[in-house]
Amino acid sequence: MSITNYKVVIIGDAGTGKTTYLNRLTTGAFTKTHIPTLGVDVNVLDFTTKHGTIVFNCWEIGGARCLDYFADKFLPGAQACLIFYDTSNLSTWDNIKHYIDKTKQQCPEIPIIICGNKIDIRERGIVANDGSDGIEIIFISAKSNYDFEKPFLTLARSLINDETLEFLPHLVEVPNITVINHDLEDGIQFEYENSS
Repeated sequence: MSITNYKVVIIGDAGTGKTTYLNRLTTGAFTKTHIPTLGVDVNVLDFTTKHGTIVFNCWEIGGARCLDYFADKFLPGAQACLIFYDTSNLSTWDNIKHYIDKTKQQCPEIPIIICGNKIDIRERGIVANDGSDGIEIIFISAKSNYDFEKPFLTLARSLINDETLEFLPHLVEVPNITVINHDLEDGIQFEYENSS
């Protein structure tokens, strides 16, 4: 079976859940404690598909200031980008255009996906595509696993050029959580963690 490697940069404001998301995918664990990434961390994710193994070398760059400092060092050679914002803290949306511009300066042709993380939080503001330059937004929750593999599946489909591509079952066991149902006005139906 073949192995294909891709360099993916993961950027966004501090506290948007980039590290937690990567930990969830690599170990299955969810960490509540926020420890900001200082500089750059590299994680390796691999997914088995009918095309063989797809390996994503994920370069997580901590926050806007780190990106400004490291952009010319770590963005070149990237083949895809995930930009994170926190749907419960819309000030993190304010820098999305900055992240898009920085990425396009260094890597003008790569696929970019915006990840609206923390969709599990009831008090949130979901931003439409305004200011996203037409880039796809995927809403996820690292805490509850809502669409947590979808950003990488979308990237893989784009990079492999196969819209029917699916990931085979992931090796990491992700625990289920107790939930209660809520209907939302914005059309996204979500199951929230039962805190009682």
